[in-house]
This record gives sequence, structure tokens and C-alpha cells, in this order.
Amino acid sequence: RLPTEEEWEYLARGPESHVYPWGNVEPSTQLCWRKGPADSSNAGTCLSTDFESGNSLLGVKDLGGNLSEWTSSAYCPYSRKACDSESKVIRGASWLESDAATVRSAYRRRGGIGFQSASTGFRCARDVI
Repeated sequence: RLPTEEEWEYLARGPESHVYPWGNVEPSTQLCWRKGPADSSNAGTCLSTDFESGNSLLGVKDLGGNLSEWTSSAYCPYSRKACDSESKVIRGASWLESDAATVRSAYRRRGGIGFQSASTGFRCARDVI
């Protein structure tokens, strides 16, 4: 299944609510990002093992800077308990982003039905019994 937005953010921020998956220091070269415009030969994703220093403090790889990721949560304001939005929350920054603010663990955006992007993917989650 896709993780919920809350699950994704906890894995990215950790129990101490860090700004970035690896801590509170702004990103530099530890991520697969700022690789160039989408039409450059340098554009695209990286292997999840290419940037170990970008791992979250909980050991999760690529929560910022490789691909933005779908969650199963409806895109609604945080203040609403229930919502009927067909759009889903997308979390994390991709290789295509150029602003460090988008790499923050709290960064979120929406994706509607049929939204496609070479910079958006997914991560699977499973329930532990």
C-alpha cells in the first residue's frame, strides 16, 4: 500500500521532528537534486545507494531529492478532520527541484487524478503485525 501522509512525514522527520530527513542542516551535495533542467543530459533520478548521507535518521533512503512520492492521504488543510478531495498528497522533493525549501520534510503538494511526472514516484508501506 502507499504510506499515509503522516507515516511518510514521521519517517522523514523522525521522532525529534527534524527539518530535513538527515537533520537540520540545509542540503548541499548529499542529494540527487539540482542536477539540471529536465532537458539536460544530467537530468533524472539516482540509485538509492548513491547518496547515503541523505538518508533519514531512521535509515530510510531518498525521502528528499530523488523523487517526490505519492501518499494515500487526501490533500486537505491540516485543520480538517475529514475531507472529500480527490487529490492526493505528494511528499518530498525530486531531482528536478532547485529550492532547498522543497526538500524540507514538511513540504507537501497535491496531485490530482491523472497527474503524471517524471519526478514523482511512490514508496510502498506494509503493516507490521
